[in-house]
Amino acid sequence: MPLFLFHLLEFMDVDYEIDVDELNERWAHPGNIDDWTQFILKQTDDRVERIIEAPSSGVWRMGDDRAISYARRETDWHTVADEREAFYLRIAGPGHYRYPGADLGIMVTRGRFLDDDHELTDRARHWIDGVQAQFASVPIEPGGAIDPARTVRLQDALMQMVPFSFRSIEELELGPKWAAVFEERWPHYREWFLREGRRPGRRTRRACACSVRTCPS
Repeated sequence: MPLFLFHLLEFMDVDYEIDVDELNERWAHPGNIDDWTQFILKQTDDRVERIIEAPSSGVWRMGDDRAISYARRETDWHTVADEREAFYLRIAGPGHYRYPGADLGIMVTRGRFLDDDHELTDRARHWIDGVQAQFASVPIEPGGAIDPARTVRLQDALMQMVPFSFRSIEELELGPKWAAVFEERWPHYREWFLREGRRPGRRTRRACACSVRTCPS
């Protein structure tokens, strides 16, 4: 049952009951569990090129020679018949740029792509090689013209190469953890804020403080 149906039931204010024990009992049987793999194909080569050919979205099939071919146009990955078929969703297409870390596409297939040691299986490597073989790209020439109507700007693509780090902090009240983050980050924020100088119209510290609390007139 799709999750969207539950949203419709809630939106239409329809009363319904769910037997959680029955659901748990159903999924407790190994025969009712399907093995699926979702794989995100990324650019790993250290190069920036413009894509001129890319595999289409749909179902692809692997032959006896391990080569893959386009089987049919499809939008539902549940139609994948067996482990020799895979649903591919194109992310990067002709006119886009491939660069280190770029997402090229998403593949969904039956079975597993990792073995018990969390290493790629031979089947996974054949699928990866097969999809990568469908791409064709050309190097970016210095000063070369880029058609903005068909491509994303190169500088936008390169900006996505900048690494981002995320970290979480658990501190219910302001304390030493947040203080350490402030001491580390504040010089960079200050440099960014003042990089255009103290131009007219820029809000003062007092004005900013009064935006988040009541200030005396």
